[in-house]
Amino acid sequence: MLSYQHANQELVLKVYKFLQKHRVAVWMDIKGGMEEHLLDSMAAAVQNSAAVVCFLTQKYQDSQNCKDEFKYARKKDKPIIPCLITPGWKPDG
Repeated sequence: MLSYQHANQELVLKVYKFLQKHRVAVWMDIKGGMEEHLLDSMAAAVQNSAAVVCFLTQKYQDSQNCKDEFKYARKKDKPIIPCLITPGWKPDG
């Protein structure tokens, strides 16, 4: 599963397409929504993943949805692969 803040969708979509090309099963919220049943969609995506790749930026850190997704992945003991995509930026905490 690819977890990201939608301002970075273009970059993450490139990673998604690369992984698909190399036959890696991967999921990402491409439509930018999950609005209708946000928590259910997020929970299902995390539960069905082998690992969660988090594309970390200040906007990711500031997003309540991203924080909830990250916390839920930790709660479910999913391996988390952090990707810092803003040069020089360090997450708080």
